[in-house]
Amino acid sequence: MMKNTQLLPVRLYWFTDPFCSTCWAFSPYLHKLELEFGHLLTIEYKMGGLLESWKTFRDNTGYVKGPGDLVVIWNKLGQQSGMSMDGDIWSEMPPDSSYPSSLAYHAVKKLAPEKARKYFRLLREELFLRKEDISSVTVQTRLAESLGIASDEFTNELNSQDNLDRFKADVRLKIKYGIDSLPCIIILDQKDQVIKIPIEDGYEQVVLELKKIFTIDSPKTHPQTIEGLLENYGLLSTKEVAVLLNRQEDLVFSELQNKLSKGEIESESYKYATFWKTVKKEKKLIPQPKQLTAIIGGGIAGLSLAIQLKKQGIRIKVYERASEFKNQGLGFLIMSNGFEIFRQMGLERQFLQKANAIQEVTLLNKDGRILENKKIDLCFGISRRNCITILRNELDPKDICYGSEINSITITDSLNQKLSFPDDSIPEPDLIIGCDGSHSKMRESLFPNSVPFQVEEKEIVCLIRDEELAKNMGHTFMKVVCPEMGFNMGMVPSGHGEVIWFIQINNSIWHCNDTTSGEMANIIKEISKSLPTLFRRAINRSDFRQTFLWEMYDMDLMPSFHKGRTLLIGDSAHPLLSFTSQGAGAALEDAACLSNLLLQNPDPKNLDELYSEFYRLRKGSIQNYIEGGRVLLDQFLNPKNYTHTHLPFLNYATK
Repeated sequence: MMKNTQLLPVRLYWFTDPFCSTCWAFSPYLHKLELEFGHLLTIEYKMGGLLESWKTFRDNTGYVKGPGDLVVIWNKLGQQSGMSMDGDIWSEMPPDSSYPSSLAYHAVKKLAPEKARKYFRLLREELFLRKEDISSVTVQTRLAESLGIASDEFTNELNSQDNLDRFKADVRLKIKYGIDSLPCIIILDQKDQVIKIPIEDGYEQVVLELKKIFTIDSPKTHPQTIEGLLENYGLLSTKEVAVLLNRQEDLVFSELQNKLSKGEIESESYKYATFWKTVKKEKKLIPQPKQLTAIIGGGIAGLSLAIQLKKQGIRIKVYERASEFKNQGLGFLIMSNGFEIFRQMGLERQFLQKANAIQEVTLLNKDGRILENKKIDLCFGISRRNCITILRNELDPKDICYGSEINSITITDSLNQKLSFPDDSIPEPDLIIGCDGSHSKMRESLFPNSVPFQVEEKEIVCLIRDEELAKNMGHTFMKVVCPEMGFNMGMVPSGHGEVIWFIQINNSIWHCNDTTSGEMANIIKEISKSLPTLFRRAINRSDFRQTFLWEMYDMDLMPSFHKGRTLLIGDSAHPLLSFTSQGAGAALEDAACLSNLLLQNPDPKNLDELYSEFYRLRKGSIQNYIEGGRVLLDQFLNPKNYTHTHLPFLNYATK
């Protein structure tokens, strides 16, 4: 029960910085603090001056020496916190200083104090979610204008001496209180006594101190609804909604998905989390068109896109060239980015039941000596059969037309394109999405000059059932690296007693041009003579009639993924070398990105703008995948030029 009525003098300083990843991860609890104690005290944001420049930056922990060190740190924290943050900005176009965005916050605080916190949130959303350089005056001004602040007023205040002085006063205050890491909370009680709470002490410690100050048993509770929270805060992650509702995150996510399917709220998908917002009023007044989307290809990209579009009320039809669903005996790795898409689709449980978590990567030489061993997070081995089954089971059988291989696509002008199938009864779609694989007929018709080129590396792949071998491997991806002899061999336990193995061969050495099982068997047996016992066991347990020879293809990033009403995604748009382990992940990312754009922009009249935005959002990641694959290919074909084995996918999974 409250005993002290002298509450107004109590102040809480939240020392933060626009670039502070831990501050961003703490966002759910900062909202909760404002809700539960905002009526009792004054909360003030203080800028901590985290990064003046990389030339002068010194990290007390010693973990960060330059921007590249933040890639893994941000990605890992983005996964763990439920707030998402894309660390790739620090390898692609790293900002040099957090001071400009701190000054931008102070400028808005001066011009419109009631909008300052909202502006600070918008700055961080641009940085952590969208990889925007918020030190850019253009970005800062755009966000200020979105809150109704005139650009000239903002710019004048931003560059004023008074604005700089206010920021410097925050930094001096941080020094005064002996704060050496962000975020940090300083509470000044009724007697002006200082209580310092580093955030590593946890939100519970903050609540405990405030309960002592106000002599209350528990903070004030405010009944909240999902709609009310989104209306009040704008864009919230699932984690934020769950914390503010005091409910389990998985249950909240299911409720949010249900509301999304009914058109009651909207979603935005980012690298490691889904964020939610209210439906724009104009969209409530204008019914969303139920356009027909033809999806050409029933693989990972096509099926995951179909699931997400169907939840939005968009009519879909998947055209798959295979005459029926086949239990193909191949598989792949799914990294954290791909797993997040399964989670967003509400298929996390089904995925985890079918996949096997990979927690460790071990590289060996041909004699079995360990070259490198790494612990990894959120990486999974799964057979293609199981992955496709998970996705296919989410759709009505009538949604997929098997035996429908596209004959051609006829272009009459930029918007009028006609698909030709053996079955002439195909209705004319409003949108056409090409997901027909690396040897795409869609790409061949629309972009005849964009042709994949074959590389010297080939792969022999097989899936075996060996419960004892799978048990011995547990959760470890093992790979023998022997490029000097023209081969590598990897084994991935994919769950349920199955193991996927693959042999990468330098074809200039092995000359494997015959795809018959007999020819491949001869090469496999010859290579097996140089392998450790565990790898020879996998080969000896294999049916060579069930092995597959993959010819590897590479292709430069196309200048566009669309023409008219047709957009290419997945391998159709950007076939990736298998070295990257991102073929499936990139396809899932493409589908989620396009689905989110169509949810926000349902009018087919704006397709060119929408498709161009899709390309803008995806080209950076795709270019990184392409370049990473080429580094690994060159390392394999020209091992004398390298002293260390690179595994690019570890950027997405390393602990």
